[in-house]
Amino acid sequence: MNAEKLFDLSGRVALITGGSKGIGYAVAQGFAMAGAAVALTSRHGAEAEQAAKSLEAFKVESLGIGADVKDLSQAQSTVLEITGRLGRLDILVNNAAAGSRKPALEVTEEFWDNILDTNLKAAFFWAQAAARQMVKQHKGGRIINISSVGAMVAQRENAPYGASKGGLNQLTRNLAVEWAGYNILVNAIAPGSIITEGNEKHLSNPKSIEHNLSKICLGRIGKPEEVIGAAVFLASEASSYVTGQILYVDGGWTIE
Repeated sequence: MNAEKLFDLSGRVALITGGSKGIGYAVAQGFAMAGAAVALTSRHGAEAEQAAKSLEAFKVESLGIGADVKDLSQAQSTVLEITGRLGRLDILVNNAAAGSRKPALEVTEEFWDNILDTNLKAAFFWAQAAARQMVKQHKGGRIINISSVGAMVAQRENAPYGASKGGLNQLTRNLAVEWAGYNILVNAIAPGSIITEGNEKHLSNPKSIEHNLSKICLGRIGKPEEVIGAAVFLASEASSYVTGQILYVDGGWTIE
């Protein structure tokens, strides 16, 4: 098999939660460039539809769906909508996330629940809904969880987020073990400091920039499109013997 075929996603259908902007949208573009049909969700339906429409430039089918990942009933209904309109589901990217910062002494139960319900609980049940469809199709599949360096390194004012992403890493390993028999490969990508709409305010703070750059071997903040290669790799035949792994895309943050 040549290199081009290894990374070819033609004929596959991908679902990306929180896919209308940031890392999710970059991954959606990457999958579309590799030939996959792409469905993406956002809590704001109009944003999902607009983002999906922009993918038509890559000559692939696309679908934007308004959905809140914390509403677990929408996991199954979204999978049904995708299979009804695009025919199948081969790839899930659990990208939607919540990540506000707050000193641990000020964290409320509501604040905690919002982050854990979005980043961990929803990731499990959306993976479950996708995996049930993949099992039904008898063709295997790929599930990619978007984790974070915050799962491995301690960060101030980030306890709930770090706990959620640490849990997501272990969830990735557990599901990889359980679903290997169905040829459903489950992996995670753990980005480091990537500039997005969601964290632009935090990263524009000079102290935050200085702190982050002091941790990053490459000496710069990353861009969403720099996650594309890892995502396409894990979604394609190039990763056919890779499961239960956490792939850090962090400019070297976690190696020191």
